[in-house]
Amino acid sequence: ETAVPLLLNTPFDRERLDIRDKPYFVRVTDALHIGYKKGKSVTRWIVRWRVRSGYVSRTVRGVIPDDEIAANNESVLSYEQALIRVMSMSIANTESYREKLCGLCGRPQSEVNVLVAGASTFICDECIHRSTEILSSFSPDTRETMGPGAVEVLLNPGIELSISNRTLRKIMEKTALAMADDDPREFLRGMLIELDTDLISTIATNGHYLAMNSAAIRLDIDMPQHMIIPRDGVARLMAFFESSGNDLTIAVRDNQFRITDGATSQSVDLLLGSYPNYRDVMPDHDRSVRFDRVQLLSLVEGLKLEPESTVQLRLADSALSVASATPDWKSIAVNYDGAPIETGFRYQYLADVLSSIESSSVSMSFGDRAAAWVLADEDDSGACYILMPVKTWGD
Repeated sequence: ETAVPLLLNTPFDRERLDIRDKPYFVRVTDALHIGYKKGKSVTRWIVRWRVRSGYVSRTVRGVIPDDEIAANNESVLSYEQALIRVMSMSIANTESYREKLCGLCGRPQSEVNVLVAGASTFICDECIHRSTEILSSFSPDTRETMGPGAVEVLLNPGIELSISNRTLRKIMEKTALAMADDDPREFLRGMLIELDTDLISTIATNGHYLAMNSAAIRLDIDMPQHMIIPRDGVARLMAFFESSGNDLTIAVRDNQFRITDGATSQSVDLLLGSYPNYRDVMPDHDRSVRFDRVQLLSLVEGLKLEPESTVQLRLADSALSVASATPDWKSIAVNYDGAPIETGFRYQYLADVLSSIESSSVSMSFGDRAAAWVLADEDDSGACYILMPVKTWGD
């Protein structure tokens, strides 16, 4: 069946359209669309510009469409008159209008900070602080270096790519374990998706540890795109993976993340807002050790601790050792002849990370006992986990 093209040219064309929240858009150029918003009692002309990170839309103010009143090219515009009007409008007009509003909370602001992520966005100090609280839990000096550049503002891209069901399912499952359960900051209860020209990455953190996984893709974009899928949306996507074994198409537009396997599809709404810049909390340690994942997981699970208990970890004399609340060390052999170091991790977090990594060989890099430790899958360069130490009986 041939699709009927969308027409906005005459009142009769527009009368046939359904009432809905989203505007109807017609392409003028690759970077410009004219839209028609049809509500229950009000209709409006809309202009939409494409920027590098997505779309910017604005109502054509002070005018109405000629749905019931004859066009006069002043307060009532026909389609042709509206088209001329939107083509003469500059995107700078939109930015000057938006600069009085915070891009996250939407409240009017007398003073704002400018964050550039493909297009200028204005964020109030309160939202910047709220969005970057997590950074202080990773490094004691992070709070001194926090600033507007530490927050990546998530605009709405309009992109599409193909990926196998198994690949997307794998990286999301191996990342979801780090999502927060009940944190009041909604973005921490979700998962960050980062799309680059050759990589899709999934990132999640609860403020105490962070999981990141990635897979190769092919995508023609000028700069990385970011979006946050809420926790319930991640659960719905996981259920979709179970019911479908086919290759998937991912489409991101209109604040939705949509996956399709050719026969069925699942859409989830994206969170509007920002996510901490996880790259700022990636440690660059100069000490590391490799160990057998299965052996260490066996020792950790053998402690049979409660989820919130602490596992003590020690590196010394070519051995990696673990113990519980009392110094009863269990060890595996490793190639380590550096200075002895001891630290502690929450039992559940360490067990989750070791269970999530698939290969037998794990690389663990570290600084001092209080700094974040990084566990990486030796056979999968895209799998990385950051664990924050906790206090032990020796502290």
